[in-house]
Amino acid sequence: MDELLALLNEYRIIVGTVLVVLLTAVALWKWWDRVSFWWLRVMVHLPVIGKIARLSRNLDYDRRTGWFQSEQEICAAFLPYYESARPSLRYFDDCLSYLRKVQELGRNPLSFWGWLLLAVLVFLEALGFSYVLAGYTIPGASEALQEKGALAIAFLISAIMVFFTHWAGHELHHNALVKKVRTWYTTSGETHYSMMPNNMVSLDNEQADDGEPAWRQLLSRLPANANVTPGYKVTGLTIFLIVFVAVGATYVRGQVLEKQLIEQHDPENALDYSDPYGAMELPRELKQSREAVDAEMEKDIEASERKGGWATFIILAIIFVFLQFIGILTGMKTGFAGKESAKARRNIGNFNNGDEFVAFHERKRNRVARLAQMSLRKLQGRMLERAASVHIDGKANELLRHSAERDFQAYVHHRSRVENGGDDPVPPVAGEPAPPGDDGTEPDEAQIREWMEKFGWDRARTLRFLRENMPVRPGRRALTEAEALELLMNSTANRPKPDAGEDKGEGV
Repeated sequence: MDELLALLNEYRIIVGTVLVVLLTAVALWKWWDRVSFWWLRVMVHLPVIGKIARLSRNLDYDRRTGWFQSEQEICAAFLPYYESARPSLRYFDDCLSYLRKVQELGRNPLSFWGWLLLAVLVFLEALGFSYVLAGYTIPGASEALQEKGALAIAFLISAIMVFFTHWAGHELHHNALVKKVRTWYTTSGETHYSMMPNNMVSLDNEQADDGEPAWRQLLSRLPANANVTPGYKVTGLTIFLIVFVAVGATYVRGQVLEKQLIEQHDPENALDYSDPYGAMELPRELKQSREAVDAEMEKDIEASERKGGWATFIILAIIFVFLQFIGILTGMKTGFAGKESAKARRNIGNFNNGDEFVAFHERKRNRVARLAQMSLRKLQGRMLERAASVHIDGKANELLRHSAERDFQAYVHHRSRVENGGDDPVPPVAGEPAPPGDDGTEPDEAQIREWMEKFGWDRARTLRFLRENMPVRPGRRALTEAEALELLMNSTANRPKPDAGEDKGEGV
């Protein structure tokens, strides 16, 4: 241990750099959405090379819609972060339903600290025999070089074993679910369905198999071979590696022990029973008697050391195997076998209920919209300043003076309309005729959110339904909830039946 601490101290700069890089990589992977959004804001507001600084020099606009290209580009940069936060209670319930049907509700992925603990335990165990292996892999090397080789070997062995044991645990968990599918299928006496999954099932189309048997719901979300049978390739390979490393390390340790015992009892190191003063030799009978006693004692000592050494090595091998068993058990109890289970678990996060989920994403969505609007207003101000110093046509000047009519929410609204079959990427400017089929009025935001909660739909789908069936016109009485639900049922009944998977509800 002292040698290890000395080695770490000697290379503390390299070790520190590696640790910082690893921790940074883990942080970026875990909080990539926050980091990328922060970076977007930095790149938007940087002087000279930032988006606002560059885009403010572009005064080209679309004569049909009245939106400047720069305004659309700055809004488009924030749009993915706005769309990624979907405050839908229906989607939260879909994620829970997916995990429930795949029998993985309540499972969690292995945390970073869990990975770290497993890696450290296996590394410390591997370090014990890697030093012995270094003497054979780097023969004739100096003590310092053998220590470095031991660290490298220990790291390599621990990385391989942690990966394979966790993978084997996942395979065993997957096999348990496959066996559950076969057991449920056999005991149900199923005749309507063959043992085939419903390929239309996905996290975005969670209700596709609501009326099907539990075994088929599980099978539809589980990757399986054509025969729906368990496989043990990874588990078998992992067991082979565990046995090979444990037996091989024990054998090498034993050979080193035998070598030490031979060197320790070399004839050149035998005791000299001659008179130290050289005055007289011990009698031959006495000398032989003492040699016999010493030989017997050395034989007992050697046998004791051999037994103690081998017992220690066997215990260390058992500890190594036990640590690998912990790794396999951890893999069985953590992680997911379902096709989209990890995604569903990540989406619902650590929220206690759907209300917390909706409130959190509402705050996130509103924050993105607020920051996007601030950036858009700053860009429009810069463009107005530039228009005062260069010659532009009167139409562009008029558009810049009425820039308040072009905000981020208007851009989002009409982008959603295009994705749902509309033809306008951005809203028309004030004073221009509304697009064909639109009466120029829109439901207000409070009404949209109210019906989103009642229907359990996303914003685009709810808004499309409101436009088609309950437009807000002056003098028209607003529909009651009962009337709207009846209208919804009639609309669904009269609508041609869509192809499987056409209407997936709300997605990510």
